[in-house]
Amino acid sequence: MLNLYGSRIRSKQKKALNFFAESLFSPQMIANLHIRVKFVSNSNDYGAVYVDDYNVIGQPRHFIMEIAKEDDLSTQIQTMAHEMVHVRQFVRNEINEELTQWKSRRVNSDVVPYCDLPWEIEANKLGDRMYEEFVEMCG
Repeated sequence: MLNLYGSRIRSKQKKALNFFAESLFSPQMIANLHIRVKFVSNSNDYGAVYVDDYNVIGQPRHFIMEIAKEDDLSTQIQTMAHEMVHVRQFVRNEINEELTQWKSRRVNSDVVPYCDLPWEIEANKLGDRMYEEFVEMCG
């Protein structure tokens, strides 16, 4: 089970986050991931995820996931799916914290439009698919 922290996480959100984690990671990796979920007000984004800490060999394993508090439950869960893909990208070192790298290639995220950033393309596609599978299985 995923190590989740946060005082306002609803049971359906926990269930969804664990479902997404099981879709993206091995059981061993899940046991070593720590995610603090924060519901934020007045956000310009649906959500975001940040590296919070590293394991003893310098790999990102602790994350902060911010979710827009004002969004409805379905939108929040869909955002969580998207952000969990970013967690996987950080864990695999496909992106760096500065968002200037994608799978060892340099990307100028100041020039490339948000919707064309390769990590966003993947997170949109895979996140949407996981969300649809979750809704189909769990309602």
